[in-house]
Amino acid sequence: MTLRHCFEDGDITFRDILSFSYREKSHLPFGGKIVVLVEDFTQMLLVIPKETRQDIVHANINASYLWSL
Repeated sequence: MTLRHCFEDGDITFRDILSFSYREKSHLPFGGKIVVLVEDFTQMLLVIPKETRQDIVHANINASYLWSL
């Protein structure tokens, strides 16, 4: 599992890079590029040392703004 911040940073990077060529796609997730995520997000939580359960669940990709898109 990867922290949701990594996906959000990737989203911002793709949007910035592709906004120079495709301005109409800059509002789409990942700049309109298809990103395939393969994982069973309900089965496994992240391991973050010295964090509470609430912090760990909030760091998951399910808590990201990308999940609702």
